[in-house]
Amino acid sequence: MYAEGRYGAEQEAVMRDAYEKLGDKLLANGPIAAPDPKTFTGDGADYRPYTDASYAGGALTLYALQQKVGASTFNAIERAWVHRYDNSVASTADFIRTASDVAGTDLRPFLRSWLYAEHLPPMPGHPDWKPLTS
Repeated sequence: MYAEGRYGAEQEAVMRDAYEKLGDKLLANGPIAAPDPKTFTGDGADYRPYTDASYAGGALTLYALQQKVGASTFNAIERAWVHRYDNSVASTADFIRTASDVAGTDLRPFLRSWLYAEHLPPMPGHPDWKPLTS
């Protein structure tokens, strides 16, 4: 959304580009939500934790959630997340629980498939998108 507002890049195009061009490279050092910090080289040229790849993986996960639940529910999830955990510490499990509570459906399997998988799952609403696979 930042790139869309700042540079005029369409969110869907940016997400498709990341999904198709980075794909499973994002998972080279472990799942999006649990990368292995022992593999970090610090050179910034690979897909290690704390590089752009880890941020792109998180962005893709949130985009996938938005595609699954719709923009209105996704916005409600974001607002509930900020409201519930304002000035406190929260975990990935807390986010998954909040998303499920707000959406009124169990999103654990869906979000875990994005956050802890060995391969990127299909992008909801975009069956024609094909991730780069390892």
